[in-house]
Amino acid sequence: MGNLRNIYEKQMAEFQTIAHDFNWESKEAYGNWLGQTYHFASVTTRLLALAASHFTIKQQIIHNRFIDHAKEERGHEQLILRDLQSLSLDINAIPELAETAAMYQIQFYWIQHKDPHCFFGYIVLLEGLASTFGSALLDRVETAHGKKATSFVRVHATEDIDHIDKALKSLEGLDSNLDKMISENFRISSRLYLSMLQNINIAVGGKLRQVS
Repeated sequence: MGNLRNIYEKQMAEFQTIAHDFNWESKEAYGNWLGQTYHFASVTTRLLALAASHFTIKQQIIHNRFIDHAKEERGHEQLILRDLQSLSLDINAIPELAETAAMYQIQFYWIQHKDPHCFFGYIVLLEGLASTFGSALLDRVETAHGKKATSFVRVHATEDIDHIDKALKSLEGLDSNLDKMISENFRISSRLYLSMLQNINIAVGGKLRQVS
């Protein structure tokens, strides 16, 4: 897991600037981010269940962990719809970006054609973002848009902060080949997420650092 941990720490440091520069105070930018998040949050439980089904009987512990994680994530996309409603925004009016679609669609490939462990690259990204930036993000969006429009962020900033530790601990002892594949999925997913943020901010007239 050494390679993934190093990449993870470097990537979170890069996200520090990107997350700070993003125009969270803009209703249009925040609403678009919620809309993009809805698109991949809607398939989270399906991906978790799919990955769980690909672990063998000998991998029962990690199979159970994915099932439990799916239960924890159930219904989170409904929180986003309520937040959008509070902003007087319609999910149907927020087109799904190519980066958003690619980010979750490639997970089916990793799970079904590589190894279900590879899905951890995606999990570590999203849980890492929530753990690292959730609290500061909640302060900003709640101040700008009110509590009724921030339920999704609040859940992930306050209730899910231990998920990244669980995810990283689950990867201890994996062989170097799996570590390499998980790290690659994390790297690709991170690039796509950064590009997603960039395109949202540009669309509403903000300025964001270029994705390297």
